[in-house]
Amino acid sequence: GLFRELNRRKGLSATLHLYGSKDLFETQIQDLMNDFSDVNIADHGFLFGREMYEAMREQDLYVQYSRFEAFGMSLVEAMLLGVPAIVSENCDLAKEITDARAALVVPMDPARAADLVAAALSEPSNLTDLAARGRAWALETCDPGAVEARMHDFYLKAANAPLRGAPSRSEPPG
Repeated sequence: GLFRELNRRKGLSATLHLYGSKDLFETQIQDLMNDFSDVNIADHGFLFGREMYEAMREQDLYVQYSRFEAFGMSLVEAMLLGVPAIVSENCDLAKEITDARAALVVPMDPARAADLVAAALSEPSNLTDLAARGRAWALETCDPGAVEARMHDFYLKAANAPLRGAPSRSEPPG
């Protein structure tokens, strides 16, 4: 995977930090650690509140590199904390994130993804700029007030949309 490829690059050392429930995924986590014994893995379990934000803030990068991924809150949290983000091209919002240059969107090919990550890491100002754009995008797009306004507009349009073959509510019958 991506972390194995990064660790093969000269001068790079990546650690995969896992956060979440050991109880629910103990077998899968152990299998992952066995399969990737050549990758540095730190399993932290669940973290909450200030402890979670402090741990996230200490990371050089937030990486959401998954084959199938809905847009997750942990990505928004990382962006809001100013942590540069890397997401796979399979993230539901990859196009929007790419258009805003809010995160580095990488392909699912680990070698190609590692090349892009290594290039970003080679120049600290790249990561600083990426983090700033990510934070700005998260503040603008994910702000509860902005989300509420978009959802209100959506539901208002949906409520006034005609049912199949029926006039809309705003149109008088007949």
